[in-house]
Amino acid sequence: ELEKLKNILSPIRRVPLDVLSEIFDLCSRNDSSDNWPKDIDTVVRYTPLVLASVCVAWKTTVYDTPKIW
Repeated sequence: ELEKLKNILSPIRRVPLDVLSEIFDLCSRNDSSDNWPKDIDTVVRYTPLVLASVCVAWKTTVYDTPKIW
C-alpha cells in the first residue's frame, strides 16, 4: 500500500499535461542528421507507443497529442 502512495506523490505526476505533451512532442521529432544512427527513424516512429505504455496519464496525454503521431 505504501508503494502505491509513493507513486501517487511522484514529481512527474505534478507536471501539467500541456507541458508533458510538449516534452513528448520533442521526444518524437524526426530531426535526423548525419550524426544520428541510421535506425533512429525506427526509434522515433515507435516513441509514442513507448510513452503511451508507461501509465494511464501518459497514455491519455499521448492520445490527446496528435502532432506526435
